[in-house]
Amino acid sequence: MAHVAFPACARRRAERAHRNPGAVRYHECRIVTLWSVWFGGSVREHLGEAEFEARYRALRAQYLSDLPQRRRAVASLWDASLQDVASPAWCELHTLTHRLAGSAPCYGLDEVGEAAQELDRLLSSKPPCREPAMLRPPIAQLLDRLDAAITAEVTSLA
Repeated sequence: MAHVAFPACARRRAERAHRNPGAVRYHECRIVTLWSVWFGGSVREHLGEAEFEARYRALRAQYLSDLPQRRRAVASLWDASLQDVASPAWCELHTLTHRLAGSAPCYGLDEVGEAAQELDRLLSSKPPCREPAMLRPPIAQLLDRLDAAITAEVTSLA
């Protein structure tokens, strides 16, 4: 199995979460929350690097295994949103892209995170963008990057 380094951004968030647990926001990274629950202190005090890496790899593997379902959800919410401007699918699409924007970089999927962040920015503007012509390119980019991440994961398992 290839060595997976714990991203520096996630490590800093985890350490910040330990110093101030109330400041942790859900979208920052699921790792931060799990780290605080599992370890309750400095990771260096409680775990060796090998154990920390093993737990991170397990979280990353779970996240990557969920990507196909997330990709299907983005596509189906986009299709549902196009049917009706007042559809609740718009809100669900925004929530999903917001979560992807925050969580994907924590698992080394920076390109997925960037694409989701661009879409999140459009969907959270005031008023929220509901123009299919403006949203189609960022949606396509997010779906393409999710496809690439899924393909890379399948290839790495082979």
